[in-house]
Amino acid sequence: MKYLKKFSVLTLCFALSFNLVACKSKDIKKSDVSNSVESCDNIDFSNVDYNSYTFEDVTFNYPSFLGISKEGDDYIALATQDNSVSLKVYKEKPGTNFRNLYNYDMSSLKNINYDSYKDIRFSVSGTNNNFEYYKSSILLGNDIFSFMMIYPVEYLDEFDSIVTNVYKAFVANLDGSFEQKKDVANNSNTSKNTNGRLQAATVEDNTEDFVKHPRLLPLGDYYPEKEYNTQYGLIVGKNLFNNKTINDPLEYNKVYNIAGSINFPDFLIPDFVPTNGKDIAFSSRDDELYVNMGYCINHGVNYDGVNPHTVYTYLDKEKNDYGNNLLYHKIKGDRLYTAVPSTNRYTNKPQITVTCYTFGTNLEFHYFLNFSIDYYREHKTQIDSIFNEMDNSFNPLPEDVLY
Repeated sequence: MKYLKKFSVLTLCFALSFNLVACKSKDIKKSDVSNSVESCDNIDFSNVDYNSYTFEDVTFNYPSFLGISKEGDDYIALATQDNSVSLKVYKEKPGTNFRNLYNYDMSSLKNINYDSYKDIRFSVSGTNNNFEYYKSSILLGNDIFSFMMIYPVEYLDEFDSIVTNVYKAFVANLDGSFEQKKDVANNSNTSKNTNGRLQAATVEDNTEDFVKHPRLLPLGDYYPEKEYNTQYGLIVGKNLFNNKTINDPLEYNKVYNIAGSINFPDFLIPDFVPTNGKDIAFSSRDDELYVNMGYCINHGVNYDGVNPHTVYTYLDKEKNDYGNNLLYHKIKGDRLYTAVPSTNRYTNKPQITVTCYTFGTNLEFHYFLNFSIDYYREHKTQIDSIFNEMDNSFNPLPEDVLY
């Protein structure tokens, strides 16, 4: 029962938070705290009624035993007369960083017994001085909206059904245009990006824990001139959070890291964050396709001068010495391309690694794709298209910037 309550409260947090974007609380003049009950002792939990407010065709319902206690341009607070139950929805201060806000709440809120950080929403709950609290924050563009509900611990079960009913009433009044946002509230990966706006995100830095699929953290709308507080790389695109696969129409996000920039297909999700900080990688959810971009120092190859032709000659010798270790290598302009057989470390299937190299005096820049032979046969058109897009968009930084 408590789990249902928690899910309902946190989902409601998102719903309420979102809809304050389309309204201003100063327009809410239909009640005041004198219309609320005195305390929880006066609530008939077996027969709870709800008041309804409509803002620009979106309806927000709350239990009638609460009354508006305070309101301003960026918040609304409701409560019982003794303030034993309160509900507040508000906009965080402009310029607040979403991840920093989560870290602050985790360090400042007391006796936390639950927390969740997912994509564009985080939630924290706990107990403080015999009161239960729930806070959830949602990132919408460059704005953050938060929801806080507080009530006595002894009424946990009673508020479970209240929050559930408030949430259901809210969803029932949504029109079809809100379906995509409702999916996000239910914690799917459906994109919330709308109107073709570019969005920015960064990969959560899990270098110490070496997490297989670190989270993609939203940074709001993308502006080229803006400096973003990134953790690992910067990803820019119109569809950063989705459940797409290689079978969906191919679209691309631009990915920046210390080595430069490249376009990766948007159905891929972040892969391991390397400890050397020089590469950034993405993979499909089924681990059948892996892509990477980065750089390293030239070493371990005995030749005079570093350019595609000297490396080509060296690899040609390696191919002759070691047989089938190299499937092919070719030069195109200032780039060297190779294909090498290997084994997928997760599926244990034989695969091919196709790599593109460019060379400076001391550094080697690269991007590469891993995929199994069967996967390529099944998705040849898509993989060829992905390779061409990556090749055309690969833009390594000048060597003197890094070395």
